[in-house]
Amino acid sequence: MSLNGWRNVQLSRERLENMRLGRVRTQASTMIEECKKTIVELRDAAIQQAAAPALRKIQAELRQLVPQIEKAPDATLKAVRARQKRLHAAIADAQVAASKWSREQAALSARLQDIRSRAETERKTSPASESPSLGSVNLAVKQASIALQSGRLQEAESAAATAEQLLEETGKANFDETVRREVVRGLLATLTGMGFVIDGPRLAEAEKNGGVVVLTGRLPSGRMARFNVHVDGGLQFDFEGYEGQSCAKELAQVEKQLQERCDVLLGPTQVTWKNPDRLSKGALNRSHGLTGGVGR
Repeated sequence: MSLNGWRNVQLSRERLENMRLGRVRTQASTMIEECKKTIVELRDAAIQQAAAPALRKIQAELRQLVPQIEKAPDATLKAVRARQKRLHAAIADAQVAASKWSREQAALSARLQDIRSRAETERKTSPASESPSLGSVNLAVKQASIALQSGRLQEAESAAATAEQLLEETGKANFDETVRREVVRGLLATLTGMGFVIDGPRLAEAEKNGGVVVLTGRLPSGRMARFNVHVDGGLQFDFEGYEGQSCAKELAQVEKQLQERCDVLLGPTQVTWKNPDRLSKGALNRSHGLTGGVGR
């Protein structure tokens, strides 16, 4: 007897909030480092001189914000973002003073630099080594920069708006991936603790909305359990090689351990029994509280 099916898995609100705050703290620290880097890499002497008073003030304020990251992460990140924008605006104003830009060009230049810095922060805090969506952000920024240099301000504005929208979507996708990885780690620890030899995790169908993380465990008896973890919280499972209702009991044990390890919330199970002729209809209905039907 074997079964497969689908269940929605979400971390508890408390666990999600703790993960979110951890990400906020990391982003605030990374953003401060990006501001420092921007100042150090400012090479033009005329712009340095024109921007010097504003830069000194921003540097002092950033130093004061560092101790606040741990105890007030949300407020601190908001404050750091404000200083980062002021930094780019100060450099843009200095460019105007040095007669290198018009006021409109300078404002757009500051906006693009702000997007670049945020994208770099997102890259450094991303759970994945590569992010295709960040590549799209960088491409839009490049297109905006080329248009700006050529004096095509309307085209540059449009490309900048596209980059900002893509950046917002990237941030959400990165957090969703962080949550998925937490669930995968919980599954990996659970299956290993139950004696399964693990193959994976591996990413499949990467081109489809974040792909699917596949984790397969095998027991010496030949029994197999495979889990597909989707980025939206969907969890597909497939148990093979079990006798009677033992596969349902195995699934119940996995879910119990997952709840304890990851503090997850489990939605209703949709399941399909394979070789159902070996169980009576009553046994099917009683087993593990599972409902009939095919998972999505």
